[in-house]
Amino acid sequence: MDQQTVINILISGVGAGIIWWVNAIWQMMGTLQQDISNLHVELAKNYATRAEMQATLDRILDAIDELRKATGGK
Repeated sequence: MDQQTVINILISGVGAGIIWWVNAIWQMMGTLQQDISNLHVELAKNYATRAEMQATLDRILDAIDELRKATGGK
């Protein structure tokens, strides 16, 4: 085997390795994009609605008013 053949084989091997690595990264990016899309959907399901937040805030403010009345505050 001459020197050029060895160089061609090495370059081909390195090139194949790089292509395999880039393909693996590309597939991982696709998986990550899908995971992020799924996460956005799941997060949107778990947000408290404005009505729920208002009801909770009203309960807190009522409790504070009761404490003020009980302690004779303003």
